[in-house]
Amino acid sequence: MRVHQSVAVVIVSTLGTQAFTVPSSTSLNSFRPFQTPLHSGSEDTTEDTTTKPKTLGLLTFDLDDTLYPIAPVISEANEAFAKAMENFGFSGIKPGDIENAGRQIREEMAVEDPKRAAALSHTEIRMMAIRKQMETVIFLRSLENIAEDEATSVASLSPIIVNNAKVWARKEVSSSVVQAVYNAWEMERHHAGERHVYPEMIEALKKIKEEHPNVIIGAVTMEKQTRCL
Repeated sequence: MRVHQSVAVVIVSTLGTQAFTVPSSTSLNSFRPFQTPLHSGSEDTTEDTTTKPKTLGLLTFDLDDTLYPIAPVISEANEAFAKAMENFGFSGIKPGDIENAGRQIREEMAVEDPKRAAALSHTEIRMMAIRKQMETVIFLRSLENIAEDEATSVASLSPIIVNNAKVWARKEVSSSVVQAVYNAWEMERHHAGERHVYPEMIEALKKIKEEHPNVIIGAVTMEKQTRCL
């Protein structure tokens, strides 16, 4: 006689705080979303069909707008990006510039190389956006300095000078500085995620662990995310 222990898997999508709200009048032990028996894949009808209590073995969920509201988290991370840029001498950068630059990069790449654009991760896009912002600042400063030296306006500079300034700006950007600015953005994203965690989510997870002590709780995400769990 073969005995199979059934394991239930619950996946919570981006449902907001209601995904973790524990009903006041109903215990989680009474929640039974799976009414049909789990099968082993075998068609052998001679096996023992004795019903075994189902065990909640795995609970996974999304993070953004499930554990915390994503809008304030990204906003605060973008502010950290602007501050880090200023600390490295790139003043005049606004928090939203990283998103605008990233969006422009993806749109332009989608025209030139759609497959590559679709495959880019959010981290890669942000790193490219940071570099683009740095190159733009260096490029514009270079044109202003050249125009001042030649006692003319930036608009009067020849295409050759403008192109050379672009090439020079690309060479002047340090990869280590780009990485440092991105690290500042990412670290603030982690901290902001912890600060903005929905309060009822903590209580809900504690309740789940009390009623299902052996459950494995995890998160499904597309990229690096907060470590608040």
